[in-house]
Amino acid sequence: AGTRTIQIVRNSDQKVMGSVNASANAPVVSDVVLEGAPGPISGTANLSWTASDADHDTLTYDVAYSRDNGATFQPVAVNIADTTTPIDTDQLGGSGQAILRVTASDGVNSGWADSAAFNMTNKPPQPYILSPVDDTHILYGQLVNFSGMALDVQDGTVDASGLMWKDSNDTQLGTGALLSLTNLPVGANVITLQATNSVGE
Repeated sequence: AGTRTIQIVRNSDQKVMGSVNASANAPVVSDVVLEGAPGPISGTANLSWTASDADHDTLTYDVAYSRDNGATFQPVAVNIADTTTPIDTDQLGGSGQAILRVTASDGVNSGWADSAAFNMTNKPPQPYILSPVDDTHILYGQLVNFSGMALDVQDGTVDASGLMWKDSNDTQLGTGALLSLTNLPVGANVITLQATNSVGE
């Protein structure tokens, strides 16, 4: 409180390496509105807000997303110059209590405001088979080790219990991140990894 100048000073000779003046007033943000809210929201949606600064400083804005009504946040966009920005919601985890926070900065002081809570559509996970690689050739009866994982915007990574391996006939071969088989039939085998996250997607 009361700071008017911030400096970076080199201790060896007290040379001022950089300096910025701190104005007296923090920015004020209001009317944070997401297009289509309260939802459910999917695809790309436009976020807009109103901001002012009593010192008439140039403002920049950061946007953060919360799936738990403001308990935790993840960054979505930073250093925005305008008071509107598109939000790619395909990269944001689903929630019934989602909010977006806009923080305005004059370079030193900051102020923020939240949108009203909205419903963000749940997203399916993205599974990956790590091994074996495509077109792997094996002998009949040879041990084959399968390894996989799935990324998910709700859970981060899908738990091993949510991973299921299937053959080309949609028959379940096993579950988990690792699977070893010696009974693959002769011929081409198409193995699929199916992932289900904690919200059932």
